[in-house]
Order: sequence, then C-alpha cells, then structure tokens
Amino acid sequence: MGQLGPDDRYWLESNWTISSRSILGIVTPLVDEVVDSIGRDGKPDEALWTRFVDRAARALDRTRAALAANEGRRAGAAPPRSTMYAAAISLFGDAEPMRDELVRAGERLTGPDGPAVVWGCLRSGLYRMRLRASSDVENRAKTWRRLQPILALLRNEHGWDDHRDDPRERYSKAVCEAVADHVRDHFPADKNLPREPDTVRAYFVQFCDDYYEPEDVFDVGAADVEMLPDFQRGLAYLNECRGELPEPHGEIYAVSLHRGDTTVSAFCLKIGMSRRKFHHIREKAEALLSDCVLGKLRARMLEAAR
Repeated sequence: MGQLGPDDRYWLESNWTISSRSILGIVTPLVDEVVDSIGRDGKPDEALWTRFVDRAARALDRTRAALAANEGRRAGAAPPRSTMYAAAISLFGDAEPMRDELVRAGERLTGPDGPAVVWGCLRSGLYRMRLRASSDVENRAKTWRRLQPILALLRNEHGWDDHRDDPRERYSKAVCEAVADHVRDHFPADKNLPREPDTVRAYFVQFCDDYYEPEDVFDVGAADVEMLPDFQRGLAYLNECRGELPEPHGEIYAVSLHRGDTTVSAFCLKIGMSRRKFHHIREKAEALLSDCVLGKLRARMLEAAR
C-alpha cells in the first residue's frame, strides 16, 4: 500500500480483519441519517453524507487520541493501536466507495435485515477505500487487463453470459474459484496473476463498478449489530469469559494463541493428548467464549433498556 507508512500497512494490510471491525464498530452508529435519506430518495442528501464523513473522522480521531495518551512504543514492538485509527482517518479522505455501496443496496438498507445489510455495505466500501489507498494501481491495472481473456474464456466454458445482468452471479464465489483454478493450472510459474479466490475477488472489487457483495457477506446478525461493543468493552468481556472457561478448555485456548513458550506440539506431548483432540477442545472453547461474550452484551442491552 504505497501511500501508507509501515504502521498503516500493519493495520490496513496484515491485520485488516481486526482493523475493519474496529473501524466499523465506531462509524456504523453514525450512518443512520444517510440510510434514511437513501431509503427515502434513492440517494443520500449531500449535506447528510458530508456530515457523516466528518462525524466518522472526528469519532475515529477521538478514539485515536484517547489511546495515544496511554500508549508507549517499545523497540521491535507492534505499532500502537492508535495508529490504526490514524490510518482509518486517512481512508475517509475518499469515502465515495462506501457511499456507492449504500446506494447500490437501496431499499434493502431499510428492509427486515437492514442493520446487517448496512454493516455489509460499509464493510465492502471500507475495503474498496483501502484498495484506493494503494499507489500500485498501474501494476494492478496491468494484471486486470491480463485477466480479461481468461474471464472471457471461462464465461464461454461455464455459460456465465447467461447471468451477465446479475452482478452477484458475475462475481460469485464459484467464479472467483474458477479463475484461480485456471491460473494455477495454466500459468503455474506466473506470480503476477491472482492464484487464490480471495485475490481474484479483490480485483473485481477494485475494477468493477457494479461489483456487489454476495449475500453471505452479511455475516453479522441484525440483532447483534445493535450490540457491537467498543474495543475496550469487548476486550473486558472477552477477558472475563476466558477466566470462566472450564479446564482444560482455558489452558488449551491459551496455548492455541501461542501465549508463552509452549507450542501446541509440546503441550500435546507433555500431557499425552492427540492434536485432533486438542483442536476439538479448542473449537469448543471458542464456541463457549462466543456464547459468553454475546450473553454479556445482551445482558447489558437489557439492563440499559430498563
């Protein structure tokens, strides 16, 4: 991501999942007026959109400042969390992709699953904003041009032209997988062409104006969107829930996070446990943690509603 420094790349590249959810947890509650405007007129009132972008940048900056006041920087340590929000503010200098995603969703924003659809649109738009921050556009454009004959060939083989009017079919998971498989089979030594479905998808996101996320992108339930915690509260709940895990679930979960010097293999050898059983218990521990954190969030919401 050429225009961004090393701290920015750490958050917006290597740790994008953490960053995107943290950013969206702050800006999602601020977009209601824009959503209502789109539901009413088909596009947002420009003054409301400008206000949303400004409020989002200010909210991110408040979080950045609060974190920076209590952070230090040790040599060799990961960039402080405040730099994540500084990078996010720079992305909001060009927030049009987020606006486009919301407009494209249209009346679905105010439908039965409206909160989850809004979340999905903001996430997809934020991903596009991240791609726009890269100065490597020309090299990616060259690769995109090389993908065109491959897409044309596969369209003919798979009959994709039958769905040419449906963006969700044109950019589906099956299409991304077919393109990646073709590249691996026919261009095994070419490292410039995308070889994984998610990488193919990133080219669709960046270069196709009518790209739209498939339904399964909305992986946050509508009810849960209303309870998205800020980072500090979510971390506090997670720490509480980790302390409530039964043994050996708690210890196995800690080992799975690579805390301390004990590796998974060394732990299994030490207590005579198979790796298969280890990962089975780890999955159970993660499910217990998820239920516990959601339970605490719901309890907080019920208490606040009284």
